[in-house]
Amino acid sequence: MSRRRWILAALLFCACDGGAGSDAGTGPGDAASGTDASARDAGTTDAGPARPFEGPEGAWEYAPIEGARCANGSTLPVLVNRAPGGAGGEPILVYLQGGGACWDAATCFVVRSATHVDDTFDEAALRAQTPGFTRDAGPWANATWVYVPYCTGDLHAGQRVATYDTVTGPREVHHVGGHNVELLLARLFATVPSPARVTVAGVSAGAYGATLNHWRVRARWPGARVDVLADSGLFVDVVAERWAAMTASWDLGFPPGCGDCIDGLSRVLPHYGRTVGAPHRYALLAFDDDAVIRTFFGLAPGQVRSAFAPVRAAMSATDTQRSFVLAGEEHVLIGDLTRMTSEGTVLGEWLVAFATDDPSWDDAGP
Repeated sequence: MSRRRWILAALLFCACDGGAGSDAGTGPGDAASGTDASARDAGTTDAGPARPFEGPEGAWEYAPIEGARCANGSTLPVLVNRAPGGAGGEPILVYLQGGGACWDAATCFVVRSATHVDDTFDEAALRAQTPGFTRDAGPWANATWVYVPYCTGDLHAGQRVATYDTVTGPREVHHVGGHNVELLLARLFATVPSPARVTVAGVSAGAYGATLNHWRVRARWPGARVDVLADSGLFVDVVAERWAAMTASWDLGFPPGCGDCIDGLSRVLPHYGRTVGAPHRYALLAFDDDAVIRTFFGLAPGQVRSAFAPVRAAMSATDTQRSFVLAGEEHVLIGDLTRMTSEGTVLGEWLVAFATDDPSWDDAGP
């Protein structure tokens, strides 16, 4: 397998993740009477000392994470594939599934704009998503891999249990993706205590999760390099009323020291640009007026493009953040590595440069 095709195989967990690229729920749900009725902080379950993952090396292990919860209160499981012969210093590749978001009774249970908020991932359900991943030569061939399903509706970054009024009565939604990541990282640390490099990747809602949890990963392994690959997670501001509802329902876990991140998503990447230096790398893939992001964020045609321009300029001014951008309204790029910018940069080659520390890696696209 060529190096470029291997990187496609390595990154395309989303080909098997049951809807990471759609970022939208389907079907009618409970009728809703109002939106957020109340919200309370999610308590951290005391699961005792973190224990390592102990599944067979080179095979996918179904691993419930003690104390971690899906939106319906069921235990969050992940899939872990331990590196053959890993001695605790191998690289780590974590993939966060995408699939929309919800922040009130209407979005969670009527529109159903987030996947899996009603679902329980038993072993059969999660193994149906097992990524098609092979250990050929490449930057993550000898890595421990983790696949994290998305079932909290909060961009993998919430810290609160909300109660929403519906016509069938109050319903709790565990928007605790950030707590879940903390618990997962504790077990990963017990498994691989000294990785030289950790890569966190995600598509759509998973791209926001990979970015918003970058600080958590670096805090867990302060001596390790931590890279992020975010596909179709544009950090532009949500319309004010919707942003207020999201933050009230989710209590997003922003990077420590980012005092203005609560004011809008556009503050997050500039904060990382000021505080995270080389050799860490941050790669963003995006369509510049992504219609799915527009819909979720309450923006009009053209507004994503105009809002993203200053964020992208700030990224370009750093030593660590770069973007591959195509003009248009589509959503998700990584499924087709042959995509090319007007200047002739091919997505697959750009990803190779990102993953292999090519010094020529730079912004691509308009």
